[in-house]
Amino acid sequence: MQQRFLNAMAIVQRFGKPDYFIIMTCNSYWDEIVCNLEPSQTPQDRPELVSRVYNSKLRDFKNLLIKKKNILEKLQHIVMLLNSRKEACHMSIFC
Repeated sequence: MQQRFLNAMAIVQRFGKPDYFIIMTCNSYWDEIVCNLEPSQTPQDRPELVSRVYNSKLRDFKNLLIKKKNILEKLQHIVMLLNSRKEACHMSIFC
């Protein structure tokens, strides 16, 4: 937790205060994950599946932000921090 705080502080020092702070967290029970599990499996048994689905959703979200900049007016800087842990993945976006 402290490392994430230090990363955020370094970003604020370099680019200034962000107008938007977006966090995207993986939900292990998204339909794309649950539908591809065997009857006796849990999402924790298939970390590659969870990671693949999360990365796909993350890529779609980044494309939405970057390619269609008018969604968040004019973005000057987008800084993305991706943290992956055994329990869950999440990404922080500073705009």
